Amino acid sequence: MSQLSILLDIAIFLLTTAITWMAFHLYMLFRKPRYLQFSTGFLCISIGYFFVAIINVFTYPNIHTTGIEQLALANVLRSLWFIPILVGLTILTILYYNINERRLQLLFVTLLIAGFTLGGFTEVAFFTASSILFFFIALKLYHHHRTEPDQSSLLILTGFSLLFISKLFSGILFIHEGLYIGYYIFKLAGVGLITHSTWVISR
Repeated sequence: MSQLSILLDIAIFLLTTAITWMAFHLYMLFRKPRYLQFSTGFLCISIGYFFVAIINVFTYPNIHTTGIEQLALANVLRSLWFIPILVGLTILTILYYNINERRLQLLFVTLLIAGFTLGGFTEVAFFTASSILFFFIALKLYHHHRTEPDQSSLLILTGFSLLFISKLFSGILFIHEGLYIGYYIFKLAGVGLITHSTWVISR
């Protein structure tokens, strides 16, 4: 794990935290539930990236266990950031698809977490689930922008589209280490555009 990738993960944590705060500020001003839901979604994602940074900086260099113990510890560490990010993306998907029925929301979250848990907290399971969620969020935002085009909707559409592309990059990182550059460029650009979009709305 390079120092640069750790710094970039910290930057993503700070940006998602800023989105959380600005969205919550909008909720406090206008009392619209969608702002609270947006803030909650990014709070979960921010918590996930907080664990990414902490694990990368402090934990992985100190793992000296082997065999079954090592596998069990790896699964626990993955769950610390896999689950919050997936829950955050699920909340955002529920928001953009206007799933207002509480029982359907709970069912959606439960099915996602159950399926991911049965998948063994693997990188493949996380990649598959998060890619699907990013795709459907970007697709919904695309249709929304076509019907109500404005600067804010374009920014957030582009942001989530770049995050989806970065997720695709993460699936081919094993080919060459240089792909990490594209992965982080798309991810930072995506989160940065969503941050800017939220700031534009909150001005």
